[in-house]
Amino acid sequence: MTAIRGNVLYLDQRTEKDYFLADSARAQTIFSLLHGLSVADVTVEDLVLDGNAAQNDPLDGNYGGAVFMQYCDRWTFRNVTAQNYNGDAFSFQVCDDIHFENCQALHNTGLGFHPGSGSQRPVFRQCLSRGNRIGLFWCWGVCDGVAEDCVFSENRQQGVNFGHRDTDNILRRCTIERNGEGGVLFRQEPNEYRTPDRNCIEDCLIRDNQGTGIDIQWKTKDLVIRRCRFQNTADGAQKVAIRISPEAERIALEGNLFQNCPVEVEDQRSPS
Repeated sequence: MTAIRGNVLYLDQRTEKDYFLADSARAQTIFSLLHGLSVADVTVEDLVLDGNAAQNDPLDGNYGGAVFMQYCDRWTFRNVTAQNYNGDAFSFQVCDDIHFENCQALHNTGLGFHPGSGSQRPVFRQCLSRGNRIGLFWCWGVCDGVAEDCVFSENRQQGVNFGHRDTDNILRRCTIERNGEGGVLFRQEPNEYRTPDRNCIEDCLIRDNQGTGIDIQWKTKDLVIRRCRFQNTADGAQKVAIRISPEAERIALEGNLFQNCPVEVEDQRSPS
């Protein structure tokens, strides 16, 4: 924005979408704390970003966040904490090879880590996502990503959420615990060809999530869940370790351990 004259705003770039007064469009001074646009090969480290959520209006995670990147490649974050933001902690859209090492998303009103819009090969290592709406949200067409040795804990909805053609991703040696609406969700999509297929969960600890440890919905197919430990401790919140929908196909369960789980595998598919 370069000027305001009466009720006219002057911008130095065209907007990427329409803003109609009939749809109650409005302009606000809300910003990401760290914003990258069409910039490659950046390292950010040893930084705490506090969003002061109580004193700021919300910002949609598709357009901003404590950290927001669009059309950016090969960024590395080390020892970066994003907390108390009224929106997402880390959101990146149409970005390839974004790496996080020992980063934290704490008590943000939106998503903790939000790879989206066709981002390829994201990596999350030794990261913590706690107290957000969702810990790790694989958004749309995110492929060949890895999250390993991470903790997704005490988020209001799921610890990890897949959908929208998120394929060929791996969760490895992660702890997913005490989340408010389940541990891992492979979510139902509105139409064909958007299912989160060919993902793998291995060597993870999934415990004390509300309701379900892993919920595989609709026509999701070609998942591998192996050598995971499902625990339900004294509070009894995680009633079902793994739920498989009637439409799901080719779900491989290999060498998993179930401890104190009322229902280990709720397979709703026809025996045939």
